[in-house]
Amino acid sequence: MAGLSFASSFAVLAHTLGPVSSPTIVWLRDDLRLSDNPALQWAEERGEPIVLVYLLDEESPEMRPLGRASKWWLHHSLTSLANDAAALGGQLVLARGAARDVIPALVDEVGAGAISWNRRYGASREIDQELKTSLRGDGVDVQSFQGSVLFEPWTITNKDGKPFQVFTPFWKNCLNQDAPREPLPAPPSLTSVQNVRSYDLDQWGLLPTSPDWAGGLRETW
Repeated sequence: MAGLSFASSFAVLAHTLGPVSSPTIVWLRDDLRLSDNPALQWAEERGEPIVLVYLLDEESPEMRPLGRASKWWLHHSLTSLANDAAALGGQLVLARGAARDVIPALVDEVGAGAISWNRRYGASREIDQELKTSLRGDGVDVQSFQGSVLFEPWTITNKDGKPFQVFTPFWKNCLNQDAPREPLPAPPSLTSVQNVRSYDLDQWGLLPTSPDWAGGLRETW
């Protein structure tokens, strides 16, 4: 990506896509997997080529900085995910920057007709809601899914409609809910947009070098 802005790095897609004009972006965050991924399943069912993207956002104030062990884990998880996607005919695109800037730029550059993601529940929800509102205003089909929890947090409440403060009644309430959905299988193949320019993972410097303290992690990975 040397010498190219993030947005311009995707300009090659206009040529790559050819007659296809409405790809689907699947924005991965805390769900670095192809199986049991409802956002990915929805994109596959939509039937358009997919841009599978992970965005490293260290600029948005809502995002908590990653610790060194988390960065090590992220590097190897992205490596594994990229290999899994490639085995199905797909490509994992790596992007970096503030989500409020990068995601709309990516949508514009690839001419995406839709974007999907699995919901987050911390302060980053503000980013997701802003993007959902603005992108829908631009005519983009935006869909978010329950991909990280058994029940949405706001569905498990006490008789006053408030969150539980004690575990036992919370647990009993969960047991009285309808059964969660069954885990979803990985897609048999990925109809992905190919040859999209992407950051090189090694350029992100997620692995420790001096000193290299990750020996124990490597042994148990």
